[in-house]
Amino acid sequence: MSSQSRRLHSVQVVCVAILTLVSDFKQAPSTKQYSIRGEVLGKSVSKQEITLDARNVPGFMPAMTMAYKFPNAAVMEEIQPGDRIAAKVDVDPANPDHFWIVDVVITEEVRRNEPPVRLPPHELLPVKQFCSLEARSKGTRT
Repeated sequence: MSSQSRRLHSVQVVCVAILTLVSDFKQAPSTKQYSIRGEVLGKSVSKQEITLDARNVPGFMPAMTMAYKFPNAAVMEEIQPGDRIAAKVDVDPANPDHFWIVDVVITEEVRRNEPPVRLPPHELLPVKQFCSLEARSKGTRT
């Protein structure tokens, strides 16, 4: 084997070794994903957000109500306040304050055809009458 062919063979071996190492190297995922469930309380198409009353998300956050970014406009059109959903929350590991919802499944369509709840009018007592009632309870007269 000539000197030139040995050198070429050595270069080939080094290249194969590097390619093997690179192919075995797995990159860390660009996001961390958590499962989430909750009730949609509202949505803002212009902000691409839904407000979700979410259950506890182990490893991410306790149960709470908050807005989540929602990048899929087509699915967002289907979701309505009152719906219960199951989804994934993608979290940017470099910036945990940057997260959004993906892979949404509507598990229950609630109150879709019901009109909004309207409270009946409430008659307030006039201030004079309220003060009079308070004074009577203390045993004084006004």
